[in-house]
Amino acid sequence: MAVITSTATGNFNATTTWAGGVLPHDDNDDVVVASGHTVTFTDNDECKSLTINSGGTVNLAGYTLQLNGKHSNDRVVDLTGTFTHNSGTLDVRTAALCQCRNAGDNELGSLVINHASCIVKM
Repeated sequence: MAVITSTATGNFNATTTWAGGVLPHDDNDDVVVASGHTVTFTDNDECKSLTINSGGTVNLAGYTLQLNGKHSNDRVVDLTGTFTHNSGTLDVRTAALCQCRNAGDNELGSLVINHASCIVKM
């Protein structure tokens, strides 16, 4: 289990996007997109949780991101930055809080909740 934070704009599956060159492809990894970075998906993927800091952007680009756990703050999704689905799917499979604190800049599009105890706050 690791917190993996972006260090640059780039693709989700590129080592140059992430601290230490570590790819967040494990359902035990908490993914954090830092301010000023845009992370774009080029394939379906999964992780434990997703945090987009203010000024950061995630673009699913038509792919699916499956979320399987929750961060230490009890959130599986914590958006203060920008989330763009572009026909992609955010697939939440855990009992946790999905919080969009900057909902005006987010396109949740296909948000799939696959757990009865998940709470969504906009």
